[in-house]
Amino acid sequence: MTKRIVILGAGLTALMGAILAKKRWVNSEVILIKTATVFGGHLRGYEYENGLYFDTGTHIFQESGIAEIDNELLQCVPKDDLIVFEKGQGDIVGGIYDNKLEHDSHFPLAKSQEARLEIEKKIQTMTVVPPIDRMKSCMELGIARFGSIYTNQTLKPILESMYGIPLDKLSSFAMLLPGLTRVKADSMADWLIGQKNEHWRAIFGIPEQRHLPDKYQNNRRSFYSRNRGTRSFIDGITNKLRLLGIKIFECTGGISINYEDSEIQITSEDNRDFKMQYDALFSGLGAVGISRALDIEIGDFGLDRPLPHTLFHVALSGRVHANCYYFYGFESKSSIYRVTNYDAFCPSPSDGLSRITIEALGDNSDQKSLDLILEELSDLGVLDRNHVIFSAIEKLPSGFPSPTVVNFQAMQKLANQIENTLPENIYLGGAGHGDGHFFQNEVIPHMYNLIKTAEIC
Repeated sequence: MTKRIVILGAGLTALMGAILAKKRWVNSEVILIKTATVFGGHLRGYEYENGLYFDTGTHIFQESGIAEIDNELLQCVPKDDLIVFEKGQGDIVGGIYDNKLEHDSHFPLAKSQEARLEIEKKIQTMTVVPPIDRMKSCMELGIARFGSIYTNQTLKPILESMYGIPLDKLSSFAMLLPGLTRVKADSMADWLIGQKNEHWRAIFGIPEQRHLPDKYQNNRRSFYSRNRGTRSFIDGITNKLRLLGIKIFECTGGISINYEDSEIQITSEDNRDFKMQYDALFSGLGAVGISRALDIEIGDFGLDRPLPHTLFHVALSGRVHANCYYFYGFESKSSIYRVTNYDAFCPSPSDGLSRITIEALGDNSDQKSLDLILEELSDLGVLDRNHVIFSAIEKLPSGFPSPTVVNFQAMQKLANQIENTLPENIYLGGAGHGDGHFFQNEVIPHMYNLIKTAEIC
């Protein structure tokens, strides 16, 4: 008897889940219930009338290490449109410090000799490098890794300015997001001397990122689409769904799951309500999304509200004078969170225009905010604001997940309650599940493992 497998979601996790499910259970009926107006979520990007394309932030793909996943992604974009970066490329990151854009490293320097000595003393007494536990605060992790002087002198002002939240309230995830888990070594000579000590190397970052020795390089390739960025991957994946015969239902209303009877009710694109039986259901909606389908009141868990998140897309007739792929506004005077510099890794293939996407957190979402940001970038020598020929402001309705300890603890509590409630034929993926997964290279392998280990009776 043919089995019916339902996949929930419209993001990359759900799309890949549908493909992987069909490949494992070839003779089963695989149905994807699309829960958003467009496929791809934050990977869909923005394409304007003048043909300019911008991502929703930075999304250069990196191999997951699972061949089946990586091959699907690499094959969904035509070869002549695919950019595959050399080993060690794809993640060239910079940072704004002291009114200067640092190109060679985004790690901060210790601001005092006392801070440097305390860090070195920490390393000498380490038996293990303190792990990045997302349930612990930045303050706690910072002191454990670097000591109190560097944490208070450097990390505290940077992270509190970025997120507008006290350091002891921020989860260590807030440190991980912009990659502030190391301090920059004073010089290449210092780094080369200390590199043999793995604890030293885990705490002190190389000051010239392009000269990282091969033996320390991440061997996973990075890749991107030349013409339409992450949207090309989403379009390629959705085409593959149809080629495999995966049925797609557009859900225009709410979803209700009666897990006791293995039944799901949805409102279809023609505004008809109908019910569907399933043998197995895989959710790519994440903990918050699936809770709505299960009629769980998430307000009872104490989740923090997301931070306002705005994208400023800018095209210029002149060059962007930065050779890092993206950079963070660690000491920005105009509320820059991160800048994606397409000019460095994917110049416009047709018109020769330079493009950047600027992300800002908090209430910085108007033209005045953009003008201040462009003025700062001009003062830094990154661009000439007189060369700006196009700009657009996009305020993301979902916001930026609040990276607080309280939020991660609440999310874990929510995920645990859902997982402990549901029967064995419902499998939960997406953000918040699998020990608080958030990044694409966490949630997609998690979905892969769910599908590969599921036993459908």
